[in-house]
Amino acid sequence: LGQPALARDARFIDRRARAINRHELLPSITAKIKQHSTAHWIETLDNVGIPCGKVNNVKEALESPQSVEYRSVRETSYRGVPVKVLATPLWFDEQVEHPMRPPPILGEHTAEVLRDLLHFDDDAISSLAGAGGRAPVG
Repeated sequence: LGQPALARDARFIDRRARAINRHELLPSITAKIKQHSTAHWIETLDNVGIPCGKVNNVKEALESPQSVEYRSVRETSYRGVPVKVLATPLWFDEQVEHPMRPPPILGEHTAEVLRDLLHFDDDAISSLAGAGGRAPVG
């Protein structure tokens, strides 16, 4: 950062001291960082072997070349309206294209969950719907 006095200052001499005196150190660092662009700092730190990278906002992250390449944002349909959704970040067997299903409508899978996961029978599911529960769809 071009401030060698900070490195010799006893308040900032090691990690513990910097943590204790963080409230005094951060304003100096922040003021210095604001003097240059992100690109400048990435180049400067990279040139001395310090790993770094830009922290993107959500829009930048979703529109980044990496997100585009990996199709991180996909388009599907919800009630006939196109919507953008995030794809799963998990890959299996190098499969980048995962099947996409639209988001479910309210109650779409209620009967399936009650029957298959909670082992309710059809009578129990019907009585729940009759007692004011969300009526299963399908």
